[in-house]
Amino acid sequence: MKEGENMLEEEIFKRKLAEPAQLEAYGFQKEGDSYHYQVDFLAGQFQAQITVQGNQVKGEVYDNDNHEPYLLLRAEGQHGAYVSSVRAAYGEILAEIATQCFRDEPFLTPQANRLSQLVARTFHEKADYPFRKLPTYGVFRNADSNKWYGLVMNIDKALITKEKSDAGQEVEILNLKIKEAKRPKLLAQAGIYPAYHMNRANWVSIMLDERVSDDEILELLTESRAFTNQGGRPLNQPIAWIEPANPKYYDVAAAFAKKREIFWKQNTKVLAGDTVYIYLTAPVKALCYKCLVLEAGIESEEVAPKKLMHLQLVQEYPATLCPFSKLKELGVKAVRGARKTTQELDEYLAHYS
Repeated sequence: MKEGENMLEEEIFKRKLAEPAQLEAYGFQKEGDSYHYQVDFLAGQFQAQITVQGNQVKGEVYDNDNHEPYLLLRAEGQHGAYVSSVRAAYGEILAEIATQCFRDEPFLTPQANRLSQLVARTFHEKADYPFRKLPTYGVFRNADSNKWYGLVMNIDKALITKEKSDAGQEVEILNLKIKEAKRPKLLAQAGIYPAYHMNRANWVSIMLDERVSDDEILELLTESRAFTNQGGRPLNQPIAWIEPANPKYYDVAAAFAKKREIFWKQNTKVLAGDTVYIYLTAPVKALCYKCLVLEAGIESEEVAPKKLMHLQLVQEYPATLCPFSKLKELGVKAVRGARKTTQELDEYLAHYS
């Protein structure tokens, strides 16, 4: 068979690895290091003969009337209904073998392929290949948000090591997102580099050459995936917010005196479990209440905006504890609308919880 004549098989078995036990169970006969299978199709008019050797699949179709290869199967320009039906039937045979006897092996290195299987088992998400001009670049994508948290690439080693001696060597890397605070420690580890072609402040590239263990990479992938969850931040990491309230329009103190739970308009990406500090504007001008968000994103047709959050009072502060002057010292320069707290404010209020 001439080069290029096995394109149908190459396409169907691309990024797949044969499972010998499954081949034999399916009906392949082992001869040396090869496996052979034959089956009649289209009411016995044709026979498919398929050979698997290592990870290479070759096939031929014979016309049972004359026992000669059916040359029109691969002939360019042959698109008649009969030829197309033979191609389609043969393709179905190959596709079933691929499903029953092969496993997905989408990447260049064994480690990348193991990680792909770990991701599939852990998150039930398979890599996809969105780049038409870079078909070997695989993306791990959060099925809920459709945002990707890992990118596997094949690049020249010198692009990541910056060593001229590495030029011409193809390597496989994984880009994933990290917390900026982890960056120095990770970059001190063999096999982890500043991100190639990504924001280096919060992404790194891991060379998939076994220097970093599968377990550690999966842990980092899990953290990277968490950034793609609802709200664009990791799960189980609540955020603290400041919400301004004007006493002239809403008496928060009276509301909490009646009941420790209230509903509040939601203008931010607040999630259940977050903390909301209520800042009373003039004439009080102080942060006075700490609340836990019980529910967020509650739909309402009666108020604008149309979403509410359900707050539970956790603690009340005297106006002297955190007046606006103290907020400024703690990095909060203004409270004109809903905003996140600062680390300094969080640490300050932690002493009064």
